[in-house]
Amino acid sequence: MRIGQAFKILRLDKHFSIKEVTAGEVSRSFIYKFEQGEYDISVSKLLFLLNRIGVSFDELMITANNYENYQDSFFINLFLAIENKDQKKLVELIKLNSRGTNLTQRLVYSLASLFLETNHGSEKKDEAAFIFNYLTSVETWTRFELQVFNYVIPFITNDQRMLLVSKSKDCVLNYKYSLDDLYINYFSYIVVDITHFLLQKNDVAASHTVISMVQEVQEVTTNERLTASFHFINALVHFYEDSSSEKINPILSVINSVKQINNDYAKQLEKIWDYHIKHLNLPG
Repeated sequence: MRIGQAFKILRLDKHFSIKEVTAGEVSRSFIYKFEQGEYDISVSKLLFLLNRIGVSFDELMITANNYENYQDSFFINLFLAIENKDQKKLVELIKLNSRGTNLTQRLVYSLASLFLETNHGSEKKDEAAFIFNYLTSVETWTRFELQVFNYVIPFITNDQRMLLVSKSKDCVLNYKYSLDDLYINYFSYIVVDITHFLLQKNDVAASHTVISMVQEVQEVTTNERLTASFHFINALVHFYEDSSSEKINPILSVINSVKQINNDYAKQLEKIWDYHIKHLNLPG
């Protein structure tokens, strides 16, 4: 696999748009052509781009060399299958890991099972419980646990979500002296999703606790996506407390500003906003 193609896989896996990667140092057209294999790249420029998405050179090489590392291969394939809603790939991963006894195989099996559309009820409940127990057993999280938590959020209870979002906050704060955007970006997705599910149950009090956690992280770092996520959930929670029309503008303003840097993330926020308009039985 070309290095550019491997870079694209890792960039998408970590939810970075091309615009976010450029940082004014390289053009978007250059990155696009590099990922398509049309442009070569200097070592210094490659290291700059890897730093932007929080990936080591070794990780890039593992991906470029057809996933020679066993553990990374399964998780990279799994996360891509989940993001792409690739049911065929999920079935394949479940079959490959169904008889596995090590933790890697068990986690891949459980996560893939959660997103398999033919699985329902107790099957998903059992796999979500396994992943939850794994996440609570890990004392010091890394970005891997942040990403796993991000995927299991829809399948656990509000009490479980609150316990794990606290661990995710601690993870980010533990890395505050070597903090990169990757950890914070995962945390940004987490707090938006957590707030979304809390408000589905009208748990405004717990949502305020999440907002307070975000503020703790903001005290030690500056991150554009976290700031946007904070303003979005803050405005959404206030809207639940007072659903007057003037409370809508702050939410729409955040979504429109996010569109300028990451249209995919803006679409995610729009989808959440549309849900809550319907949840409160308000006109769209």
